[in-house]
Amino acid sequence: MRILIMGLVLFVSLATSQVAHATFTVTLDQVGSNVVANGSGSINLTDLTFVSSLSPETPLILPASSDLAIGGLFNLSFYKGIFTGPTTFGSGGITLATSSNGNVFGFLLDPNIEDELTVPEGYTSGTFLFDTMSFDNTTLSGLGVTPGIYTWTWGTGANADSIVLDAGVSATPEPPTVWLMATGMLGMFGWAGYRKMRASA
Repeated sequence: MRILIMGLVLFVSLATSQVAHATFTVTLDQVGSNVVANGSGSINLTDLTFVSSLSPETPLILPASSDLAIGGLFNLSFYKGIFTGPTTFGSGGITLATSSNGNVFGFLLDPNIEDELTVPEGYTSGTFLFDTMSFDNTTLSGLGVTPGIYTWTWGTGANADSIVLDAGVSATPEPPTVWLMATGMLGMFGWAGYRKMRASA
């Protein structure tokens, strides 16, 4: 029984560590009749160059240029650097978000334009960010998004970082799912122990 409990603890630790990764992840999911974007994680700015502070950016998506801006309307800081990754995540043009909240975050990775990344003004590397936006009455296809997982990287060594866009793909169980699985496993272990006790009685 002790070994089973230790195995359960290890399972939960591994599962939750997959969710709590250091990269900044954006998910694009169909939720009813809307497409919802959620972003979370942190950014390492060490190997990026500060350019300037800008006025609030309009939340939008532009798949044809790997362009996405998400979060509330707050002043932001603009950084440039050498990014590696896909130059598109679909063929769609600009679509403005219906609503958007949270920490401002954005990226533009078009080979015809200087790559850029935006974060809240005064942002400190490693600070957790969370943001969300919604495109009402549309679909991923309607936005011109090609489903898939897209990754952009920058920096080297300890300063290496990345952005992951999960467009319509569920790659990692969410925390509630992990805990439901863990609870189910604990129940099975308890039932097995109970049966063993009855058999030995």
